[in-house]
Amino acid sequence: MLNEKIELNRLGVWQKYFIKPYDQESYGILRAGARLRTDNFLKDVRDKAINIDDGFDSASHCPELDKWVESETGQTTLTSLLEELQDLVKSSFELLEDRQTKTRQQLLPIGHDRWQMAKDAAEALRYLEMERPQGYKAAFVIPTAFHDLGRILEGWMMDDKNPHTNWIPHAQLSFLMLDDVLSQQKYQAIPKELKNHFLYAVLAHSYSENGQSYMSRAVQACDRMQLIGPEGIFRTLAYDVCYNEQAVIGYPSSKKFADELPILHDIHEAIPGYEYIARGMLENIGASHARWRQELHIETLAILMAYQGAEKDRNAHILAPKLLRDAQDVVREHRFCPESLDQAKSKLGQNFDHIYLLLSPKELLDEVVKELQRPAGAASLTDRTKAHFLSSLISLDEGERKSLCAMVRVAGELRKQQEQADLLVIERAMVIGDRLTQAIARPNLDLFVTTVPSNDVRSGLGADTQKKSADIFHRPEGFALSL
Repeated sequence: MLNEKIELNRLGVWQKYFIKPYDQESYGILRAGARLRTDNFLKDVRDKAINIDDGFDSASHCPELDKWVESETGQTTLTSLLEELQDLVKSSFELLEDRQTKTRQQLLPIGHDRWQMAKDAAEALRYLEMERPQGYKAAFVIPTAFHDLGRILEGWMMDDKNPHTNWIPHAQLSFLMLDDVLSQQKYQAIPKELKNHFLYAVLAHSYSENGQSYMSRAVQACDRMQLIGPEGIFRTLAYDVCYNEQAVIGYPSSKKFADELPILHDIHEAIPGYEYIARGMLENIGASHARWRQELHIETLAILMAYQGAEKDRNAHILAPKLLRDAQDVVREHRFCPESLDQAKSKLGQNFDHIYLLLSPKELLDEVVKELQRPAGAASLTDRTKAHFLSSLISLDEGERKSLCAMVRVAGELRKQQEQADLLVIERAMVIGDRLTQAIARPNLDLFVTTVPSNDVRSGLGADTQKKSADIFHRPEGFALSL
């Protein structure tokens, strides 16, 4: 009992959420509180009682907020906030890991673990360097790095009696947890307007429409990069298959997705969901960051192309023109750009038939799990979670298993390349960044250094560091996979 109290004390203002595991009554109270607080906040935004308008460009139009953020008090206070949030996150994950070890329940959030939060931080730093938001807008790195706080509490509340369909929206939980931290006396110096920007950005990040402020749109632009490319397919496979009892991996034999994709909420299959995101991502801000988004889009097409290749006739529809239904129930025809498809084909290379191996379901599970758990900070999977994943693999026929094997191997290679680019972003931030930038980078550097083998990338940080442009985020022209 004493050890449990010591652990909870480390959670500071969050300990009230972790006093006991899930039970229906307390969860209902938490749901009602989350809905009330977030509904009231959003009503104030709609009624203009809370003002978040400042344009979607990188220029700031709030000189008073700029002055505070750039002051010694502002830098010190925001750095302290970052450090406290990072300590709370670390302690929370340690608590989840300890309880998962004891109970053998899947409490560590799959696809939203410490590794994923490190990826969010790296993407925030990339966006910051490429877009160079001015004044207080540069503080968007804070809500970007911590918009998924609610996933930690989601993990704590994992229980057989609390199915995926019953979960409180994690953005609401993130709002509560960040609001509790910001409400402490030591952060009273942070202007209320800036706190509102942080809170709105966290709350709006997962909505099916774009946010209404610069910070919210910047958070969404960064967060969506984890839904596409190599990170996106592993996150989709892990999250959809492990949490949704109804989910399967491949395309239905009924061919119901051959001509039209319904809204994402109605897709319970992992790879069709990944295809939907590739086709239906909402417009993002950031003209410079768009170059990185386009590269990840091409990698997404290459990954889908790898899956398609093992059963070209059956899977021809995956990259073909198709109707798409959006969250507002509007149907439109979508076509992938021919030039992007050609670039994806070039990225795969001409000879990749050897990646279409027929692995047994258990061999394929081992390969997927190994890649899911390879990065430092990734959630460990319980035996029960692996068994559920295996049952989904057993349901695949031989052609689908060949397709998935190819997809996993192509995505795994691209993922390692992306991790090298992320490490360079974080290393540069540590050398040439300001106090806030370094505070974001510092706790994530070890995770990336551990994940990326030292002989895979050498940043050469030195006198020429400041001359390095955003081009370093892009892989060399003509880069092709060697599998």
